[in-house]
Amino acid sequence: MIVGSSTDLYALCRVNLFKTTSGSRDVVLLPTAAAYGDPAGQAIALSEHFDADECRVEALMVLDAASANDPYFAQRVRDCDLAVLGDGAALHLRSVLRHSLLLDALRECRALVGIGAAATALGATMIDPRGGAPTTGLGLFDEFVVTTLTSEAQLERTKELLGEHELLAVLGGDGALARSDQRWRVVSETGVTWWRGRSPATLD
Repeated sequence: MIVGSSTDLYALCRVNLFKTTSGSRDVVLLPTAAAYGDPAGQAIALSEHFDADECRVEALMVLDAASANDPYFAQRVRDCDLAVLGDGAALHLRSVLRHSLLLDALRECRALVGIGAAATALGATMIDPRGGAPTTGLGLFDEFVVTTLTSEAQLERTKELLGEHELLAVLGGDGALARSDQRWRVVSETGVTWWRGRSPATLD
């Protein structure tokens, strides 16, 4: 699942990811994208979303390439019920996870949530936040490209560079998209706008 911010995170997860209404759930938090900020603080804040239910919550401090290749961390992600990638620096997240054991585990985990800028790095194509140009992402999906709105000028440049052949999702703070059975759906219509080139579009 892709969300614009952590607001109502648990409610979204319960509706879209947790299929049962009883039993404990194993949640792994990854503050990787916040490595240059306050990753511990982010992990604590994210963990509070899951305090209301029977969740086992563990933060994995995967902040560099070495820790992304730790077999224990990779196995924890593979075994958990939900992995959550916190918001932060998309390019740092990409550099840490690329070609790592942890990225392989994220491909295989039961459920994954990417928040804000972290979500923009998960697709086959990502948008470089420094100037709006498309570049290579982590490749967890390829149906569309995700970006957050930095400025109107940068968004226009992104649309031009992607052209009509790429579907672009502009993710707002209250936006949410979910995928199940290899199909995407929009959870929050007001928080996502779609474009092909300079033309408004919809998720097919």
